[in-house]
Amino acid sequence: MKSNLIYCLLAMLAISALSSCLQDECEATQTYTRWDPIYRTLDDLAQEIKSEPARELGQTGKIFYHNGYLLISEVYEGIHVIDNRDPANPVNLSFINIPGNLDMAVKGNRLYADMYTELMTFDISEITDVKLIDQEHNVFRAYYYVDEELGLITGYEERDETVTIDCMDGRWGSSPWFAFENSIFATPNINLDANFVFNSNSNRASAPNVSVAGSLARFGIKGDRLYALNQSKIESFALSPETDHLASVDTDWGIETVYPYKDHLFVGAEAGMYIYGLDDPDRPNLVGEFVHARACDPVWVSGDIAYVTLRDGNQCAGFINQLEVLDVSQFDNPRLINTHPMHNPRGLSVLGEQLYLCDGEEGVKVLDISNPQAETLPLLLQHREHMANDIIIIPPINLAMVVGEGGIHQYLIEEDNLRLISVIDVQG
Repeated sequence: MKSNLIYCLLAMLAISALSSCLQDECEATQTYTRWDPIYRTLDDLAQEIKSEPARELGQTGKIFYHNGYLLISEVYEGIHVIDNRDPANPVNLSFINIPGNLDMAVKGNRLYADMYTELMTFDISEITDVKLIDQEHNVFRAYYYVDEELGLITGYEERDETVTIDCMDGRWGSSPWFAFENSIFATPNINLDANFVFNSNSNRASAPNVSVAGSLARFGIKGDRLYALNQSKIESFALSPETDHLASVDTDWGIETVYPYKDHLFVGAEAGMYIYGLDDPDRPNLVGEFVHARACDPVWVSGDIAYVTLRDGNQCAGFINQLEVLDVSQFDNPRLINTHPMHNPRGLSVLGEQLYLCDGEEGVKVLDISNPQAETLPLLLQHREHMANDIIIIPPINLAMVVGEGGIHQYLIEEDNLRLISVIDVQG
């Protein structure tokens, strides 16, 4: 009995000693990368707005054709100005430095462009020396985190940091891990794009007098009103005699593209297509909708027919790739005519009885839409030379500009052919 007690005491001492050793050594160092937010005030950012010499095109975004000039957004940096009056020999003229720019629209000699949360109005009478003439504040705030004292987050500064953690830390043994520390991102092995912004709400020879936006546009002009999509709102602005924010109209979440047609706005969203009436141009009102499976979807309207593309492999987390043809003769009751399988459809445009569709890696497809009710839309032409993302067609000169891999390819539309005449190089 006595010996058993001694053995028990010795065992307890051994366990205690071992536990003490383990506790002393139960720690590890871990090096991780952290991103400290960079805050900028709007006044500071506005000081950077100016026309500059031309620069190389890199991470390009939206495009807009206006009176022989091509305006190309450089994501979060500004707008390239291309003299395209001779599309066979485009000239990179200048760059408009606009921090935080993503979208644009033009009417007359006025350019409307976003600068993070702001809507900026420019006089572009001298296209290579634009003048800022107005600024509407905080109209796109839903997209950005704004601190009332520090300003808005325009990016993150990356640096490595080493910490010591013990076995009681919740991060012990886990990788990767990340944490928010006063709006600071931290992770050992996840890379963020330098333009990442934390969203607090969502953990031709020249064709004069022609203005055309791509089908992926978030800004649209109808009459003397500008309509801009803002996550779950349509923002309306009066354009004369000066820019004035009129109203914010609540919509479904995830609206993405806008196409003004007749007295209506056709809005493409993750969950469907919505039609808004403009009886009161200050406050668009929902008159009809067509709901589909979750997907990103640009919209193009011609006559009583709307063409909608849906694709997977993007931020909309969709799982289908198809072209939808809708009867919109009754705005309050859009009706599906037919669905046509596609590879990975994106931007689109219509010229006469032909639909020009960007189908990702399968290039540009030209479809016969002389009978939109048909079970199949005949494929007239397929141009596979490069990936295609968006397209603008200038009808007076039969010019097609295709945004895709390697740059912006310009084609003359000929019978049974797209003839390449120039390429505007894009480095990104």
